[in-house]
Amino acid sequence: MPSSSRKRFLPSLSQIQRASTELPAPDSVKEESFSVSLSKSNSDYEIVFEKVKFNSRTSGKTTKWIYNGKMLVPSSGDIELER
Repeated sequence: MPSSSRKRFLPSLSQIQRASTELPAPDSVKEESFSVSLSKSNSDYEIVFEKVKFNSRTSGKTTKWIYNGKMLVPSSGDIELER
């Protein structure tokens, strides 16, 4: 389904974290972005990650995946913080 016909989707932090576990090593793919499908409420959504190159103090030049979008952050009343 083309992205233009998809419903708007604002993932939560836990959904982004779950999707990130399906990412390949950034250096193992040629594409500059990678989409992970997520099913919710009988609908399929995509979370898109992009490759970013940067210099690391410990390992020099490195490539990592980033999520470059908006996400839903629960209010303090919605979550119980662990201390």
